[in-house]
Amino acid sequence: MQFRNISKYKNKETIIDSLFLTETYSGYLALSKNVYERENTKIINKGIKKTVSRIFGKNRPICVVEKDLINLNELLPEIIVYAWLTNSEPISEGDGSHLILVWFQDSGQDPFVVAKEKIEKIIWEKEAKDFAL
Repeated sequence: MQFRNISKYKNKETIIDSLFLTETYSGYLALSKNVYERENTKIINKGIKKTVSRIFGKNRPICVVEKDLINLNELLPEIIVYAWLTNSEPISEGDGSHLILVWFQDSGQDPFVVAKEKIEKIIWEKEAKDFAL
């Protein structure tokens, strides 16, 4: 089921094919400030990749939006959103292009609204990869 058209690439609609949300600190009992950096780094560098492989399959292109702006020494927002985006236009060759776009957000935010904001912060040609049917 195609949920929403959120952007365009080469005049073709980029759609959210699948959306998955999880709690950022799911499985953690408590965190003290002295471990924020270590645990946040683990979540961003390992946890997100593991979740993408488990939910969407291996070798998917992943982009954590504004990764360089995340302050690892503070608690991250409550929710991690994974949006599998596809476009029928390939980057170079194939049947289309796709990307798993990942971001952190507060629990009260609508991920579909936030997705439109987040996709504007990336360069599709740089982050997405072609796929073949």
